[in-house]
Amino acid sequence: YSTTATFAAAAGSTVMVTQKSAAGCISAAASVTLAAQPATPTATITTPNGTTACGAGTVDLVASGGGTYAWTGGSTLATLAAGAGTYNVTVTNAAGCMATATETVTSVSAPVANAGSNVSVCAGSPAILTATGGGTYAWSSPAGAVGTTASVTVNPMATTIYTVTVTVGTCSATSTVTVTVDEVVLAGTNAMGIPEGCTVNGWTNYNVGTNIYFQIEWGTNTAARTAATVDINVIPEATPGVIPVYSAESAPALKSTHIMRRYWNVNLNGSTIATPVNARFFYSAAEKTAVLNARTAFIASNPGALAESAIWFKTNAGINFDPAVQVNAEGILTSFELTDVNAGPAAMINNVLYAQFNGLATFSGGTFATGSNPDPLTSSTPLPVKLVSFKGRKALNTVQLTWATSSEQNVARFEVEHSADATRFTSIGSTKAIGGLNLNADYAITHGRPVNGLNYYRLRTVDNDGKVEYSRVITVVFGKSFATTVYPNPVKSDLNLIVASEDALETTVRIFDIQGREVWNSEMSILKATQVKTIDVNNLPQGMYSIRIEGANSEVLDVQKFIKAD
Repeated sequence: YSTTATFAAAAGSTVMVTQKSAAGCISAAASVTLAAQPATPTATITTPNGTTACGAGTVDLVASGGGTYAWTGGSTLATLAAGAGTYNVTVTNAAGCMATATETVTSVSAPVANAGSNVSVCAGSPAILTATGGGTYAWSSPAGAVGTTASVTVNPMATTIYTVTVTVGTCSATSTVTVTVDEVVLAGTNAMGIPEGCTVNGWTNYNVGTNIYFQIEWGTNTAARTAATVDINVIPEATPGVIPVYSAESAPALKSTHIMRRYWNVNLNGSTIATPVNARFFYSAAEKTAVLNARTAFIASNPGALAESAIWFKTNAGINFDPAVQVNAEGILTSFELTDVNAGPAAMINNVLYAQFNGLATFSGGTFATGSNPDPLTSSTPLPVKLVSFKGRKALNTVQLTWATSSEQNVARFEVEHSADATRFTSIGSTKAIGGLNLNADYAITHGRPVNGLNYYRLRTVDNDGKVEYSRVITVVFGKSFATTVYPNPVKSDLNLIVASEDALETTVRIFDIQGREVWNSEMSILKATQVKTIDVNNLPQGMYSIRIEGANSEVLDVQKFIKAD
């Protein structure tokens, strides 16, 4: 209750007032209800990532407590990205009540991360990476964490990008470095005069840039390793997408030689090899297949031509391989066969195939090759035997074997080998080579104990380096006019039936299983000569079989047995 003109009333109360005049008259009562006073907002600024900015960077200032916000500088968003300085925010609620809050942001210098210069290493070799600019370090690669020191040692097998995160206080920065790994690839074009690169696990790389094209395990031949250079030649594609093959062919002679498009030469440049070395030559499966396909195409176009073995080879010591010089339809001049120690499962480095040749006493060049010739039974290769002839004939109870040569470069001796089954050969005599590039030499050896039936002979040529080449196999029938044998035995797919006959015959060939059931038959024309007939037995179950050759009126001319293997 109050009798003054001014009255302090509580919010939410109702006040009644009357007025009394000077004459003592009292007015009617008037009332007013006072509304409740709106709440005052509480302005708050939170700093989720701190109040220290890195260099010219910012931190987030997040205001709350109102409906609208007004920051120093004019922003009306609740969150302000603020650099160094002091910031005020005015918070206004729905009733129009306002409050303010203040926050100060400081700044420190940001670290400058440096992961160092890019480096190149051999696959598996260590690389030391050193970063600067921080208090703490965290190295990583796509494979995960690497280390937490300024310097780390890595051993990448492939080119890898490494990232270092440098931290000073709450500030961080990153930097990257690339470690490029020398990797095995196939040369797309000729690469000549390649010097030695780094050596890993005993193998010296020969690479252009980071691309490794050839490898040699030199052992103790330090001087030769330092002096040697490698050439990789690649015959270019005449038609895009078609892998070329170097071929020398003689359709009239039914002879051909086919060489892989990719070949190598190692130049010792005046040095020598004191102890044998090992070498790796990289190639593609498609290039190897192209060589075999070229042989198949020649045989298909020239009936009577037969396949020779597919081989790896190298030229004789110090003679660089050049297909235009060394290759003709007869074979490959001044060369000998190499053995790929990876003849089983294909060996790869970086998904690239390689052939490995161990125990090389000399260096020159070579690659992969095959060929064809018209001889009905052959174990020969495209390498040159340089024989003018190799013949055998019956002489009473013996076989007289003769051969003639026109060139005997680097040849030490000739050995004649005999077999009764076309598989297991033993020596029956040898003779020293006369020697010479251009000569006409004749040789003869007598076999005093031929077997009844088919006798198989081949000439084994041994050169002064100990390398060996074999001639084609010839046959002499002894004691009967018709004889056969089969190989290989056991067999998985293609069974070769060798037939020697003194007469031309029409025959039927039948195959029987161990229960005597006929499982295959075919009519076959037999020439008055020695020939090979190939029979596909791939679909026969594993087991023992007999093969019977019948003449006119079902006369049994011969029977052989073989084992079908899985």
